[in-house]
Amino acid sequence: MVEAHPPSPCKSICKLAKRVSTGEEFCLGCGRTKAEIKGWRLFTKEEKEVVIERLGETYGYHWEPK
Repeated sequence: MVEAHPPSPCKSICKLAKRVSTGEEFCLGCGRTKAEIKGWRLFTKEEKEVVIERLGETYGYHWEPK
């Protein structure tokens, strides 16, 4: 049985901004960093879950595997 990967949290509101504290670029729509957006398709299930967990804390994003 193949485990489902979390879907992309993209909300099609793609606008990058820079964090004042770190200068890191992140998307105003989904909250992912530029590196996370670029690497999403190559991330492992575990890497995606780490991103989803962080987004849940800040953006209220939630995903449950079926």
